[in-house]
Amino acid sequence: MGPQDVPLEEKALTVVYGPDLVNINFCNFCCNSRETTLVWAKELLKMAYNLMSWNASPRKYLEKAHTKLILMKDRSGKIPVKHIVRMFATHKDDKKRVEKALELAGLPKAKNDSIAPEKFTFEDFFCFYRHLSGRMEIYKLYEKLCGGNKKKGMTTEQLVNFLNKEQRDPRLNEILYPYLTSEHAREVIKQCEPNKVYAQKGLLSAEGFLQYLMSEDNNIMALDKLDLNEDMNQPLNHYFINSSHNTYLTGHQLTGKSSVEMYRQCLLGGCRCIELDCWNGHNSDEEPIITHGYTVVTEILLKEVIEAIAESAFKTSEFPVILSFENHCSPKQQAKMAMYCQKAFGEMLLTEPLSTHPLKPGHPLPSPNQLLRKILIKNKRKRYSLEQNNVHHEEEESSFSLSPEHILPAHNDGLENLDLDITGIIHQENNEKIISLMNSSVERTESNSSKIASFHCIREDSILDSGGEDDENHYRQTEEGTKESEAGAEMSALVNYVQPVRFYSFEHAERRNRCNEVSSFVETQATNLLKEHPVEFVNYNKRQLSRIYPRGTRVDSSNYMPQVFWNAGCQMVALNFQTLDLGMQLNQGIFEYNACCGYLLKPEFMRRADRRFDPFIESTVDGIIAGTVTVQIISGQFLTDRKVGTYVDVDMYGLPADTVRRRFRTKTVPGNGINPSFDEEPFVFKKCCQNWHV
Repeated sequence: MGPQDVPLEEKALTVVYGPDLVNINFCNFCCNSRETTLVWAKELLKMAYNLMSWNASPRKYLEKAHTKLILMKDRSGKIPVKHIVRMFATHKDDKKRVEKALELAGLPKAKNDSIAPEKFTFEDFFCFYRHLSGRMEIYKLYEKLCGGNKKKGMTTEQLVNFLNKEQRDPRLNEILYPYLTSEHAREVIKQCEPNKVYAQKGLLSAEGFLQYLMSEDNNIMALDKLDLNEDMNQPLNHYFINSSHNTYLTGHQLTGKSSVEMYRQCLLGGCRCIELDCWNGHNSDEEPIITHGYTVVTEILLKEVIEAIAESAFKTSEFPVILSFENHCSPKQQAKMAMYCQKAFGEMLLTEPLSTHPLKPGHPLPSPNQLLRKILIKNKRKRYSLEQNNVHHEEEESSFSLSPEHILPAHNDGLENLDLDITGIIHQENNEKIISLMNSSVERTESNSSKIASFHCIREDSILDSGGEDDENHYRQTEEGTKESEAGAEMSALVNYVQPVRFYSFEHAERRNRCNEVSSFVETQATNLLKEHPVEFVNYNKRQLSRIYPRGTRVDSSNYMPQVFWNAGCQMVALNFQTLDLGMQLNQGIFEYNACCGYLLKPEFMRRADRRFDPFIESTVDGIIAGTVTVQIISGQFLTDRKVGTYVDVDMYGLPADTVRRRFRTKTVPGNGINPSFDEEPFVFKKCCQNWHV
């Protein structure tokens, strides 16, 4: 198909679809040219990740349902009635209700009947919907607003009164958001009123009122929040970052399957921090693999994962992606890993720190805007061990470890990416010999790297307080309890703004004041730290990044509640994306904000150093006025096609003092999933920290 000189794979297009990230299907197409394929791929991607479509109005969903039915024609070009019945009901009693609604709408209802498309316009379909759903609660409201005289219709004045008193947020500023006028009401009538006679008279019928309530003017989501509306020029640690744990897994932590496709789907869905567990390949080609070590989880090639990341990283969000490596590979295979990253990512890979943000104590991280379309590597860094035989003083037996944190470059062109461990015997009066040792070591390094640097030595008490990861026996403990290999030089060279270090204490991290260092905490450890040192944990996250991951006993890939750690300002709260449980649903919901870009700006009291914030405090948060939220559940439509009882739970997730779970539930409406009506007293949440609740 198409020009023979164009490879088939460049003309092929694969559409991936499914109810979640795991249960997916593939549909393959072939176009006649490379250009046509690219156009289709680009436009389909826009449609698939259109946030306005995800949060469309009820009317828009009805239009989609109508379009679907129109396309379900039989060989004669007509729409079988059985397709309409099957779309809305599966139970015998519900099928009868659908057939009755078709009859009331003046449409054929028999099982073997069919409808001509021109006689099944959206207006006809909406009439059918109105008879099927009933919506008596709407008609009661309409009659009340009309002053008990619904036959005459709702006047422009009555509609204006409804818009300004019932629909308007009373907190809005009258100057910035003036009250609606009769002109606006007439425009609503013009757009929503199906009866032309009513529209000409400036009246709104009950059906027109229903169409207005289902229109985009009444979306439950504030659509401007779905745009890229937040300041993206703050340091990286001032944002919550959409993060995944063991990204390769499609199921169970011990027996599940690994999939390259999971990386694509997570990145396309807005995830900005993904995890790669790398192990030595077993075959003769010694290709690094990704799997869950010491389990029966299947293996995938690292090279294929890297290629998938390069292909998908910035298709739906241009903000930086963090690759969190857990590295169990030999030095030889680590060199391959680094080569694959450099080759596949090219200029997208950030290999050197920005000149404006050096890796020095007290210097903040760059912003997401400064790192657009950049990939950051989180991998253990190699610590070069340099020994000087002549430096040994028998009278003093105080050993020390000197790392780059204590050898500060005097110029920006210094060895910013070089880690040094110098072990020997030190005495306060012999600093000159130490400096001589450092200089000789650096000179040897310069001969290979052609870099020039000058260093100065700082106080001995800081030297003895050196941090970084525990390099005992050249290994460190990983999330799953296995030993991680010593970092290779090639992978170490790729690490800059996300350097993993062992966590000692909040005081230790504060003394070091290094924003590029990140520590990972298992959920149990993080919970204990949050309980014992809540303010310190928040302050830690004001300065640098932290990552939380699920405990090892969650072998079923369940998730903890991310809100607990968001409350402390933790940025990378990693979840098992393959499990769509409550924790993952909260994560998906909150990260739809800000154009689903994967970054959400933390509240000001979690960013500013001059603000003190305790997540467990019950009084008013500094600078925030607590509000009251009232939620009334009126009714539901098409909740399920099964004949079951339906009810609605309303929970609030936020700060511990404000979180409300399993307290508010509507009555159960038995055997009705099509149009249950609740219409109970409102649920009142008395205290709410604005902009920080789900």
